[in-house]
Amino acid sequence: MANLPTNYRDDVLDTSVNEKRRFTMIDNGDGTYSFDDETVYSVVGSDYGASDINATNRRVNSLNDKMNFLTGGFVIRDASINLANKSFNLLNADITEDSLAMVYFHDEYKDDISDAGVIANTYNGGIAFTSDVALATAIICDIYVVAEVEEESEGE
Repeated sequence: MANLPTNYRDDVLDTSVNEKRRFTMIDNGDGTYSFDDETVYSVVGSDYGASDINATNRRVNSLNDKMNFLTGGFVIRDASINLANKSFNLLNADITEDSLAMVYFHDEYKDDISDAGVIANTYNGGIAFTSDVALATAIICDIYVVAEVEEESEGE
């Protein structure tokens, strides 16, 4: 899915010409009136309509759908990973080979991690980290471990 726009702009009135928005009232001849915007703008803002909110809602819904199968789990904060020998095992009895572990390296280590090609795989009892290159310093990360929801049978 394409990224949603993040460059919307507000109208900016040219206050050297008008302090408030200005409109011309047009008599439609049937007892109703229409209005033409006569405001002078230094910046004309972005349009935001139904297609924008629908795209946003579709994106949020797709994220919700992806997260619906996840439940419970736990967080390991500020885990210290030492890849001086290109591998490291983080032991935790609650992790299984079927666990989903999302690893978020702290910002100051992201370049090192990207250059090193670090990979994390779960196994029964922990997470195995491997690296293409040895890292001279320990790296710090947060790990979110989640499990699949087991579907309940009808009638239970």
